[in-house]
Amino acid sequence: MRLKYDPPRYLLFSSNGRMGPPPAMRAFPAAFFTLVLTVLVGVAFALYLIFRSLKDHVDEADRVISELQRGNLKARFPTGRNDEIGKAMERFNHMAEEIERLMEQLRSVERSRAFLLQELTHDLRTPVASLSNLLETIFSQVKMDETIADLAELAQKETDYIARMVEDLLLLAQVSEPSYRAQQGAVDLDALIEEEGDALSLRSQGRVAFEKSTSLEEALVPGDEHLLRRLFRNGLENAFSFARQKVRVSLASDGKGGLVIRIQDDGEGFSPEMLITFGERRTKRKINTGRAGRLSLGLGSVIMKTVTTLHRGELRALNDRGAVVEIRLPAVALNGSEKDSV
Repeated sequence: MRLKYDPPRYLLFSSNGRMGPPPAMRAFPAAFFTLVLTVLVGVAFALYLIFRSLKDHVDEADRVISELQRGNLKARFPTGRNDEIGKAMERFNHMAEEIERLMEQLRSVERSRAFLLQELTHDLRTPVASLSNLLETIFSQVKMDETIADLAELAQKETDYIARMVEDLLLLAQVSEPSYRAQQGAVDLDALIEEEGDALSLRSQGRVAFEKSTSLEEALVPGDEHLLRRLFRNGLENAFSFARQKVRVSLASDGKGGLVIRIQDDGEGFSPEMLITFGERRTKRKINTGRAGRLSLGLGSVIMKTVTTLHRGELRALNDRGAVVEIRLPAVALNGSEKDSV
C-alpha cells in the first residue's frame, strides 16, 4: 500500500492467501441466528406450557360445572395451588358449599311441607266423608222448612267443595314430589273425553249438551291415564259449569307430531284477569259465579297445568265465542316418529 509521503513510502502486508473479515466477524451471523432461534424456541415452549396449563384448568372447570348442572352439588375444584387461579378455585368451592347448604335446606323444607300436606289431606278425608254422608241422611229423612233446607244445601255444597279440595291438594302434593314418576302407557283420548263428557252431560240433566269432533283416526298420547282423566275432567267440569247450552270438544293434529284438544263452552268467557292467571295458584278464595256462588281457590286449573307439564304439553286459556281451554300433548310415537295424522 502506497502512503502519501515524499519520497513515497510503502506499507507491506503479509497474507496467507485468504482475504476477508477476521474469523470472529465471520462467526457473528451464525451466532446471532442461533441466539434468536433459541429465544424463539424458548418463548414457544413457554407459551405451550402456559396453554396446556390453562387448557387443563378450563377442562377441570368444565367438568365441575357439568357435574353441578347434572345435580351433583358436591362437585368441587381440587385445591392446593397458591397462585391466583388456586385462590379463585377456593372461592368457587366456598360458593358451591353455600349453594349446597341452601339447597339442602330447601329440600328439607319441601319434604316437610309435602309430608304435612299429605298427612293433612289424609286426615281430612274421613271426617269430610262422614259429614257429607250425614248431610245426605238429613236431606233424605228429615223434613225442613225452606230456610233450613237452603242452609243445609249450602252446607252440602261447601262439604263437597272441601272434599274436592282435599283430593286436589293430595294430587298436587304427589305430583310435585321430585321423585314422582307418572305411569306410562298409550292413552286413547278420544274414548276418555267421550266418557267424561257423556257423564257430565247426564249429570246436568240435559241442561248442557255435549259435542265431540275429531279429524284423527286415533288420538293416542303417552302418559298416565289417571292423571290425563283428571286433566280433562277438570276442563270439562269447568266448561259445563259456565256453559249456557253446549260444550264442544275438538281433537286434531297440530301438524308437528302432536295433538291439540280444544274444550269450548258458549258462556261469557274468561275475564281478562283469568286469561293471565289461568293455571296459577290463587292466595284468596273467589266467588265462582258459574257454580251457585261457591267460593274457589282455583285448584282445578292448577292441576290441569301441572298434569299437562308432566306430560310435556302446553296449556292456555282464550276466548272464542265463549271460554276455550287449549291443550297440546305429544302423540304416541309410531315407527320412531311422532304420530301426525289428519
